[in-house]
Amino acid sequence: MPASAPPDSDATSPAGPAAEDRPVATAPTAALTDAPRPDGGPPVPNEHGRVGYGRRSRYTPLALALLLVLALLLIGLYDRQRGDGAESDGSLVPPAGGPEVGQAVPDVTLARFDGTPLPLASLRGSVAVLNFWASWCAPCADEAPALRTVAAEAAAGAPLAGTDLPVVFVGVALKSDRESDARAFVAEHGWTYANGRDAGGPPGPFGPIQLAFGVPDGFYPTTLVLGPDGRIAALHYGALTEDGLRDLIGEASAAG
Repeated sequence: MPASAPPDSDATSPAGPAAEDRPVATAPTAALTDAPRPDGGPPVPNEHGRVGYGRRSRYTPLALALLLVLALLLIGLYDRQRGDGAESDGSLVPPAGGPEVGQAVPDVTLARFDGTPLPLASLRGSVAVLNFWASWCAPCADEAPALRTVAAEAAAGAPLAGTDLPVVFVGVALKSDRESDARAFVAEHGWTYANGRDAGGPPGPFGPIQLAFGVPDGFYPTTLVLGPDGRIAALHYGALTEDGLRDLIGEASAAG
C-alpha cells in the first residue's frame, strides 16, 4: 500500500496550485510610470495630460507665444481693414465707389419708428441731413449730441450757416442693427427728428436705402446733405461736431 503524502507536503493536484496561490493576472496599463533616463539619473516623472509638463514641456511656452503673436496680428489686420480710411481728426477718407456729390437722391422710402412712411423724394425743396448710424457704432454715439443740438436749432427755425431754406434731419438706422436697440438708442440720445430702420430689401446686412445710396460698410456714421434740387450736395464719413455739422449744411446750401 503506497504511502500518502504528509499533511504539510508541497504536493499539488494535477490541476495546478491552489487558487489562493495562483498569480493574479492584471490588464496591461498605459505607460504612466516614470520614464527612465538614458544617463542612469533619477527617472523623469510622467506628466501626460497636464499642459506645460512632460518631456515636451519646453515647447509649450514657445507654442503659446506663437499663438499670441498670431492672434495679435489677426486683430491688427482686422482693425486696419476697418480703419484704412481714418484721418488724423477721426474722419474717414471717402472710399471708391461710395456716394458722390451731385448724385441724384434715389426713389426710396424710410419706414419711421412711429410706423409712418417717409419718401426721400418728399424732402426736395429743403436741405435734408441724412445720417446713417447704428446703436453698436461708438462714433455714432459720440456724434449723437451734436445731431440733437443742431436738429433742435433747425426745428426752431434758426438760420444755419446763412441759409434761409428749411433744414430737416432724418436718421437711418442700419439694417444690421436690432430694432429694439435702435429705438433705445434714439430715446437715450433724445432725438426727436424722423428716424427709422433701413429694413427690408434683399437678404444680407444692408438695407435698401444704404444700397441705393452706395454707403460702404464700415464707414459709419455717414452723413449726406441733400440739396433742394434732390441731389447730394455734401457728405461726410465719420463723427461730426456741432460746428462741423453746421459747416456741412452751409456747404450744401451754397452748392444749391
